[in-house]
Amino acid sequence: MTSEKKLTPAEKLAQLETPKTFSLYAPVGDVDKVTLREPIGSEINKFHEDVSKFGSSRAMQQMAAAISGLEMSVFLKMGARDLTKMSNYLNSFFEDAPETSET
Repeated sequence: MTSEKKLTPAEKLAQLETPKTFSLYAPVGDVDKVTLREPIGSEINKFHEDVSKFGSSRAMQQMAAAISGLEMSVFLKMGARDLTKMSNYLNSFFEDAPETSET
C-alpha cells in the first residue's frame, strides 16, 4: 500500500495553476472560455468589501469579472456549474492560507 504525503497548505497553494483557463459548460453569448489568474492585493481587498455589501456570490462574480477582463454581465448570465468551478478555483487562494512570520 502506498501512502500519499498530505500536502501542507503552503504546498497546496504553490501547486495552483495560474493563470487557468476554464471551458464553459454553457457558453454565454460568444464567450466559451474564461481565464483567471491569482488575485492581487487590491482585488482581495475589494472582494472583502463587496462580501459585506453584496454577499459572497456577487462578490466572487465581481472579482472574477475584474480578473478575467470580462464584463460583469457575462457572469450574471453564467450557469451555476461554471460559476462554481471558478469560485472553487479562486477560493483556493484563500483556503488554508499558510501562516507567515516576519524575519
